[in-house]
Amino acid sequence: MNRIAPHIFWLGLLVCAVLLMAISTPILQYASEKANADLIKVRAESSKTSATLYQLQDDIAAVQKLSSEISSAEADQWLAPVDRLRVASLMEQQANETRLSHFTYTVAPEQRTSIETPGAGPQQLALSSITLSADAALDTDIYHFIDGLHAALPGRVRLQQMVIEKNGNGTPGSPNLKLTATLEWLSNGAIKDLAGAP
Repeated sequence: MNRIAPHIFWLGLLVCAVLLMAISTPILQYASEKANADLIKVRAESSKTSATLYQLQDDIAAVQKLSSEISSAEADQWLAPVDRLRVASLMEQQANETRLSHFTYTVAPEQRTSIETPGAGPQQLALSSITLSADAALDTDIYHFIDGLHAALPGRVRLQQMVIEKNGNGTPGSPNLKLTATLEWLSNGAIKDLAGAP
């Protein structure tokens, strides 16, 4: 009888080992599956981070290329929100510099528009119509004025229509020409505080 007791002990140990293996196998399998899932997630995040890093490197390269082609002041002119009161002042200043008289203008309210930029997606911009009229002594003064608006105004200005008519008796130096024009002005939109927009 005493000789059987050690065998029962070893047999009990064997049964316990089998039970532990039976219980631990699903736990180990679950832990292994979770570790694999975590590894897949980490690899996906690493891949996404790498793609973001490559995109950032491309963006930095593009900025460096553009910085050699465009000055900081020009970038500010293109990208900054627009003070529409300043735009009116710039147009009046340009009219004075090119010796136009009786200068009047209307800047239509902004209309939001979206353009698709390759690599950057849609960009929200503001589109306004500018109508103006003035008197000039020479047609070259008018052309200088229109060219000056392209350089002076923020964003992009595109001439839609321009009419130059004789106005007066042809006396040299007097305003003998009448200008009426319509322009399309594309910008980043007005500064919200000044425009009163929500």
